[in-house]
Amino acid sequence: MTEWQISLFTKKQIPWFTAEQIAAFLSEQIATFTIEQIQALTTEQIPALTEKQIQALTENQMKELTLNQIRWFDYKQIQVLTEKQISTFTPIQIQMFIPEQIQALTEKQIPAFTKEQIPHFTTKQISAFIIDQIQEFTASQIAALTKEQIPAFTEKQIQAFTDWQITWLTTEQIPAFTSE
Repeated sequence: MTEWQISLFTKKQIPWFTAEQIAAFLSEQIATFTIEQIQALTTEQIPALTEKQIQALTENQMKELTLNQIRWFDYKQIQVLTEKQISTFTPIQIQMFIPEQIQALTEKQIPAFTKEQIPHFTTKQISAFIIDQIQEFTASQIAALTKEQIPAFTEKQIQAFTDWQITWLTTEQIPAFTSE
């Protein structure tokens, strides 16, 4: 199928493709899907996207994924997201990640979150980060943590902070570490 042929499928037709048919599209073909076509993918089709197809999603396609679609990314799909794709998630998209998806992120992916994205993680998401992930937080990410997020860190997470990460905490953040 050519790019032109793919563009002819309407948003009403896309949901009729089976999961197996979606998985059969070449990654290059998925990259040519319009925003309307991407948003028409169903919760049955999203898990069928292959690793190569996920990595082929463009920045614009990533920004336009619906909130429901984000929640249907599975463990392996989360792990193959590129740094560029991660940095394009909108604040609302970030808030849609469930704890299992947070824990699926690789240590290499953690630094890809921008300082503008960090404040949008919910307290439930903050407490879902595993120790290896916490140790990959950068200086700008730590500085971007809000006073509301700080109390969400668990005992093990706090103990996982590296020496350098402790020096990156701001004087405004320190009082937010509380036992309440």
